[in-house]
Amino acid sequence: MGIKEATQVSMGYFSACAVLQTGGIKCWGEGLEGQLGNGKEESSSVPEEVMNIDNGKATQVSVGEFFACATLENHHIECWGNGGEGRLGNGSTENSSTPVEVEGIQSATEVSAGGGFACAILEDHHVECWGSNSFGELGNGSTSWSDKPVEVKGLKDATQVSAGSDFACATLATGVVECWGDGERGTLGDGNPWRGLAANVSGLLPFATTSPATSIGPTSATLNATVNPEGVATSSCTFQYGKTTAYGSSVPCSQALGSATKPVPVSATLASLAPSTTYHYRVVVESTDGRVYGQDASFTTAPEPPKPTTTTTTTTTSTTTTPASPQGNAKAALVSKTVKANAKGKVALLVFCPAGSSPCKGRVLLRLAVVVRKKHKRRRRLITLATATYHLKPRSKARVMLKLSRLARGLLAKHHRLRVTAALVEKIQNRTVITTRKVTIIRAKAKRRGVRHRRRRTT
Repeated sequence: MGIKEATQVSMGYFSACAVLQTGGIKCWGEGLEGQLGNGKEESSSVPEEVMNIDNGKATQVSVGEFFACATLENHHIECWGNGGEGRLGNGSTENSSTPVEVEGIQSATEVSAGGGFACAILEDHHVECWGSNSFGELGNGSTSWSDKPVEVKGLKDATQVSAGSDFACATLATGVVECWGDGERGTLGDGNPWRGLAANVSGLLPFATTSPATSIGPTSATLNATVNPEGVATSSCTFQYGKTTAYGSSVPCSQALGSATKPVPVSATLASLAPSTTYHYRVVVESTDGRVYGQDASFTTAPEPPKPTTTTTTTTTSTTTTPASPQGNAKAALVSKTVKANAKGKVALLVFCPAGSSPCKGRVLLRLAVVVRKKHKRRRRLITLATATYHLKPRSKARVMLKLSRLARGLLAKHHRLRVTAALVEKIQNRTVITTRKVTIIRAKAKRRGVRHRRRRTT
């Protein structure tokens, strides 16, 4: 029953796992999403052996939010448990109660599982991450989740990595620590609210945010960004752009930054672009302490206008022009991961709007996946439990109140806790953009009411 030959242990969200001298792994605690790796979706108060570890040899284990990952003797990585937003790294978002191999990693030396993502160090001292990415916790300059490993850009000579709730940090061979992801509570060590790329904890690097492009025509566009030099003199400010995320071209910012201590809007105008073509771009700022990259953004040039036509019966020429594409909104992110429902069945979700020139507008929905049997077939359906709208200013956050449906309140009263999918639905440049995240709803404890006893009159 007990564990007497453990070499390493890791604790996560309501569960723990230990590596044994034999190379096997045992886990215990909550297992409703398969995070114990024993082929079941149920909790256990005693250690359960993880099934089907490749070659039966694990060297290290890390437990995250309702999932776990292990480094194997052959330098591969296997994960099990909740697969939301691709946190198992196997190209899927499905849960797995037994280990599945992370795609593309064959030289790992260490793995660290965090809130909804995981990161691994490779033998060449680069770092790759996979899973949720609402605050740039994958370190690749974007905020889109990935069900396969992506490389943390600009990070070299890493010797150790640790994944947190929505951020990660790595130790370099030089002794420097670099962090990326959510920094709302000062977790990045540089005073910035979030960062999509790794940066020195010294706090002396600028903070750069790429903003939506404006004045978009068939062959021209204006690139925008916001840069905070953090009081340190900047040596250069440029925009990288191109038809892919490899960019390939650059143009200097039109504004001088100096050593400002507040955010400064910067821009650059592009010409000689191809009509009806998608371009990627990002802002790049250099100071005396290093270089910082803003997140990747994109825009599509307008179609080429028709050529002027001339009739034989008149000397006038008519020309048709195409208006510029509308400016898009900023993409909001959901901060809350665990919320409490009050006695009236209401919950409050914290929504964050990043820096930019446009507000965040949209709807938030809470959905529950259920399996329906019909004519001997099982079908998966999404049931909406609550919905509400939000309108946030750039670089702000607010709590959005939602009232749960009668079905949701009934399930919550029966099970005390619900694991649902929260979706933010926005219209950005005439496209519907949906961002999802797993959220746990906990029923608030009912207050006990005191019982008053009347005194009996004595005669």
